[in-house]
This record gives sequence, C-alpha cells and structure tokens, in this order.
Amino acid sequence: MRLHLLAVFASSALCVAASLPGDADGPRFDLGLLEMLYLALVCTGFVILARRRWPDGFFIGLFFAVYGPVRFAMDALRVSEARYLGWTPGQYLSVVSTVAGLAVLVAVLQRGGARNAEV
Repeated sequence: MRLHLLAVFASSALCVAASLPGDADGPRFDLGLLEMLYLALVCTGFVILARRRWPDGFFIGLFFAVYGPVRFAMDALRVSEARYLGWTPGQYLSVVSTVAGLAVLVAVLQRGGARNAEV
C-alpha cells in the first residue's frame, strides 16, 4: 500500500520522478535530483549567511544539522534497501549526522560567544 501511494505521488510530480523500463512498481522518486535541489538551497543559504562573520566550525555543524533530517526522509523513499528495525543504514547515519551537527553547532556558538565576550 505504501509503495502504491508513493508511486501515485511520484507520477504526479513529473520532474522529480523516473520510470525505468521493466519496472513493475511504476515511477519512483529520483532521489539524486531531489538531493541536488535541496543542496542548491542549502548552498544558497550558506552564501547568504556567509555575509556575516561566524565562529570557525559553524558551517560544518550547520551542514550536518540540516542535511541529516532531509537525508533521513529521502532514505525512507528507497524501495530496495535493506532495513534493520524498520530503518535503512542511511537513516541511522542520518540521525548520527544530525546529532553530531547540533553538538558541533552548540559547542562552536558557545565557544564563539565566549571568545567575543573576552574581546
């Protein structure tokens, strides 16, 4: 049932779906294209944020913090991926990525705030 609903949605979103010859399940999301579009938005946001001075490590923490949740959602759309306790290995790593990114952001912003207070 879940795959059928995804296939119906994918067929209505023409530019982000692909149908391979001989594929009985119908069109599927082109996850590479979706990821590229998302990363274009992230890069645009980073260019806008770069106008201001940020502490060292801010952008790497932010990248992992914003990339992880979207990657988790995209990995849920994978059809033929092995699943362990209902999640793909990529989803487990996405959670680790998000937590690590948030931890780096907190550490960097606390350190940066303390450094700015000393100056």
